[in-house]
Amino acid sequence: TIGIRCPDHSWVRELASQVGPIAATSANQHSMPPSVTAEEVVKTFKDKSFSLVIDGGPSATSASTVVDCLSPHPKILREGPITRKQIDAALSL
Repeated sequence: TIGIRCPDHSWVRELASQVGPIAATSANQHSMPPSVTAEEVVKTFKDKSFSLVIDGGPSATSASTVVDCLSPHPKILREGPITRKQIDAALSL
């Protein structure tokens, strides 16, 4: 499966509108709190190889909402800023 991210950051959205879809990993590791600054991203992934970290200023402090859409009724794997009620309303469930 793949994940599709809809970033809540105007600069990243503008970049994607100019260059097309961006393939990138999350800035946090599974079950760890999200990195909210570029410095934290570098520290979190210090043992990993990466090409570029763009400092767009601090990000949201809560992890993204993650929804599994493989079944007829979407399943929330992690609730973040977007709630089940909002997802159900958007999907008319």
